[in-house]
Parts: sequence; C-alpha cells; structure tokens
Amino acid sequence: MKQKYSVTQINNIVKKHLAGATIEQVCLEYQISVATLYRWKANYLDVSEQILTRLDKLEQENQVLKQMYAEEKLSKRLER
Repeated sequence: MKQKYSVTQINNIVKKHLAGATIEQVCLEYQISVATLYRWKANYLDVSEQILTRLDKLEQENQVLKQMYAEEKLSKRLER
C-alpha cells in the first residue's frame, strides 16, 4: 500500500503542529485524522531528517523487493 505522505512530509506536518498550529487546523489542511497525527507525532518526532530520508528509501526498496518476490512466487505456481 502506497503512503499518501512521504516520511519527510510527515515530519514537516508534525513540526507544523509543534510550531503552534492547532490539531484541528493541521488535520483539516492535510485531511488526516487526529489519531494519525498523534501516531505520527509519537513515531517521527525525535528522528533526524537524514535518518527519515534513509528510512523512506529503505521502505520503498522493501516494497519493490516484496513485489518482486510475489511475482516470482506467482510465476512458480503458474508453472506447475
């Protein structure tokens, strides 16, 4: 499942809330739930930008590898 926001964007959204925007304002602007904002705040608050960028790249690579594995497994099933 593709995320609507990248890790960098999530970090910027959390920073916007911490800078003084209300939860309601941020949630309405980005069309996210309050629970999502709190979850992002808990997960992405103290992580540096460089680590977040690397994490985002690794998650994308992981998705590609999962897709390749699924395709390979499906092709093996079809060969039987």
